[in-house]
Amino acid sequence: MERRLASAQTSWIRIRFGRGGVFVVAGREPAQGTASAAHARRTKYKRVKRYMRATAELTPEDRAHAVRKACDLAVKEGQVAAGISSVADAGCNCEFARIVCSAPPDARRVSITMQQDPAASWAKGNAADVRELDPLALAKRASAKAKLAASAVELAPQKYTVILEPAAVLDLVGFLFYDFARQRLEDKRSCLNDRMGKPLFGKNISLMDDVYHPGQLGAPFDGEGVPRQRVVLADNGVRETWSMDEPPLGRAGKKPTGHGFTLPNEYARRR
Repeated sequence: MERRLASAQTSWIRIRFGRGGVFVVAGREPAQGTASAAHARRTKYKRVKRYMRATAELTPEDRAHAVRKACDLAVKEGQVAAGISSVADAGCNCEFARIVCSAPPDARRVSITMQQDPAASWAKGNAADVRELDPLALAKRASAKAKLAASAVELAPQKYTVILEPAAVLDLVGFLFYDFARQRLEDKRSCLNDRMGKPLFGKNISLMDDVYHPGQLGAPFDGEGVPRQRVVLADNGVRETWSMDEPPLGRAGKKPTGHGFTLPNEYARRR
C-alpha cells in the first residue's frame, strides 16, 4: 500500500507499507539532472526475504538472559567475559537527498570475549533467525579457546598455514570493505590503489557483495537510501571493480552501487 501526501514543508511525502518494512521518501523535488533526483522521486527496493518474527520480537530481557549465561560461565571458569548481544535493524536519514528509509530487524549478532590471563579469545555469530544462534555455545567455545591460549608458546617468524573460523574471515574482509570504496581510491587512501585487474588473492578466492543472496544479511538500501547492487569486488583473486555511494552533483554521471553510509559520517566528502 502506498500513500502520497502534500505538506507545507515538503513537496510530497510517500509512505509505502509492506511486510518488508516501512519505506518513507519525503522532500522537495530535487533539481532535474542532479545525482539524487531519480532516487528521491522513484525509489524501488527489491524485496529481501529474511524477516523472521522471532528475531523481530526478541526483547531486551531475552538478550540479557543470554548475557547472564555467558557471565555465569565466565565466573565458573575463573575468567572475565565481555561482549555484545544485539538485534540489528536498518535505516537511513539522508538530508541531502531528502530520503528516509527503514526496515524491520533482520539479524541477531552475538560477540563474546573470554579472558584468562594472559590470554583472551573470542567467538561471534550472526543469523537472520535468532533460533539458529546459541549464545551459550559461543561462550563455551570462547572459554575453551582462552584456556588453550593461556598456555601458548612463542613461534619463530616464518610462513605458517593458518586456518581461520568463518567469523574471523568475515572481520578480516570487513576491514577491506573501505579500501574497495571509489572515494578512498580517488583520495589515494586505499591499499588497493593502482591494483585494478591485478591479482590480490589466490585464484580460488572471489569476493562479492550481494544483499539478495540468501546467506547475506542487511537491508536492500544503503545509508543514503540508494538501492544496493550486486558488486563483484574480486573474481578468481583478481580485483574487478569498486563500490560507490551517491556521487556529488558534479559527477552525476557515475552511478552509485548502494554502498553509502548514513549522512553525516566521517567518510563523506564535500558535495
